[in-house]
Amino acid sequence: MPKETKDALNRTIKNFIWEDDSFPRIANKTLRNPITEGGLDLLDLEVRNKAINIIWLKTYLNFSPKCLEWAIVTDLIIKAIAPNSLNKRAIINPFLQRWATPTRGTNALKTNNNIQRMIKVAKKFNINLTAIRITPQLSAQPLAWYHLSVEPRVVNTTAAKCLLEKHQTYTVAELMEASARIRNPSPDNPYRQSTYCQYRPCRIDREKNSINPDKCALEAKRQIELILPKLNPMHQGYHHRNLLLTRMRKGQNIRVRVETVQSSLIPQ
Repeated sequence: MPKETKDALNRTIKNFIWEDDSFPRIANKTLRNPITEGGLDLLDLEVRNKAINIIWLKTYLNFSPKCLEWAIVTDLIIKAIAPNSLNKRAIINPFLQRWATPTRGTNALKTNNNIQRMIKVAKKFNINLTAIRITPQLSAQPLAWYHLSVEPRVVNTTAAKCLLEKHQTYTVAELMEASARIRNPSPDNPYRQSTYCQYRPCRIDREKNSINPDKCALEAKRQIELILPKLNPMHQGYHHRNLLLTRMRKGQNIRVRVETVQSSLIPQ
């Protein structure tokens, strides 16, 4: 809702409540309280505006195939105004990666008010992707470049650009595949750290015009190692932590459920 509209509505509400009285004796904050708490349950336009923006943001963050067309267009606009220091091929979405959308300056003026309000409310309420526990399968799906758990860094090395442009690697899983030759070498067809390595994946990469597949594989491995353990699919054992039920805990839960059922059957 534009500021002019909000101010006009607030004036209308004020005139309706107080008529010609220029000095209201009760604060608006009190009037917005529920009737049971001494207020009049008046509409808080500021809170309503934030709620509307959050609903827009929720719709925008629907990354399923059912996402609306305006959300796809918004993605393109946000990418267009991204800071020039970012690698344009690597950025996809600021909520799935660690880069900020400008809300001030020349680039911010290229967006409409709706997008700016949505971005500002996301920053105000610290909207971000988080989870208590993520399985290795899920942790391999996020975008690898400007990863959420990695400190922002420039993506401008030759190997990083090659991974993006020629190998088409964008997710953590794709980086794992690109670095598998280093992490899990094959005894039958050994990998050699050489530009002319005859290992099959290296030969396939050279067919994609990758000049030095060895450096690309090392860069992919290094990018994965920068990811924090909680979101790193290669960090074995971390994902379960203390959140899985041990045999003892399962037994305790069963006993508690049995005792609860028995106590509910006892007539009071």
